[in-house]
Amino acid sequence: LQDIKRNLLNNALFRLSLGSKELFHSNFISGILELNDKTGKPYAYSFFEELKIDTPFNCFIETEREKNNQDIIVNFYSIQAEDSEKREIKKKIIIENKVKSLPDLIQLEKYYSKIKNKTICDCYLLSLIKPDFKEPNGWKFLSYQDISVAIKKSFQKLESNDSLPVFGSNIPFSSLLNEYCSFIDELHNLGTLLKTDIDEPFDFYNGVFHNVNFKEFRLHD
Repeated sequence: LQDIKRNLLNNALFRLSLGSKELFHSNFISGILELNDKTGKPYAYSFFEELKIDTPFNCFIETEREKNNQDIIVNFYSIQAEDSEKREIKKKIIIENKVKSLPDLIQLEKYYSKIKNKTICDCYLLSLIKPDFKEPNGWKFLSYQDISVAIKKSFQKLESNDSLPVFGSNIPFSSLLNEYCSFIDELHNLGTLLKTDIDEPFDFYNGVFHNVNFKEFRLHD
């Protein structure tokens, strides 16, 4: 536990994330999914391939944030056009992100019921802590470790082809991804130390949860 604490507190992106936590990760992930590599191919294709998520080919990819209470929406359009009515959505990937909040079965069922065209939607629960309930209809679970592995493997493929995207002008894409993966690897390690009780899912007392003092990580709120 002390190693996890030290590694997190020494990670620059962890420090930057403390102001928003879940929003930080949702914004970072959606940001890299909109990037194109040097060949013009969306980075999202490599990323989702590593997660074994099927995606349609030759699409224009656009992400949305916090729309209809959905954290991350990845839209695959048939063509790129300013007029949204001319863009046919081939597929939609919805990611519900949980970092400081625990997975909520009723919430997931409610969100899924509001999706209009379920035939083209894949829904994923991305959570620091694996839920203690069975995945509800339409949802699949992703851990932050899954995200880290997908980023690393997709990065390695693009690096070998000298086709890495550019994300910012001062920090190399490789350095940024490595720092982020180190960050979420430690978050995953922290999550594996926790076990929730379905009858008492919010068993916090003075920032302590199952003998882990979250005040030390500034994650108690």
